[in-house]
Amino acid sequence: MNELNIKSKAKAITIADLRKMGLHGNATAHLFDGTKVTLRKRFCTTTKKGYVDGNLIDVEVMMLYSEVFPKIRTVKRNKVLIARKNREKDDELHYIKRQ
Repeated sequence: MNELNIKSKAKAITIADLRKMGLHGNATAHLFDGTKVTLRKRFCTTTKKGYVDGNLIDVEVMMLYSEVFPKIRTVKRNKVLIARKNREKDDELHYIKRQ
């Protein structure tokens, strides 16, 4: 009976995994507040409006992985969903299992 109650656990994502995805390129993460973050090798970037020489333009803002990691809802690479926050109580970011 215990065998029926056991759920298979998916592997949790770490900051090192996010850096690896950023190294390969074309990886994005969506945060809980709706912000889209581009993953880079050593940091994340997001675009915001800012003034440069008196002109309002889009600027890329650098964010550290340690700041972004707890806020991530989903991770995508090449428009394919790679990981998302578990909807259960543990609040970890898990890989999506493919059949």
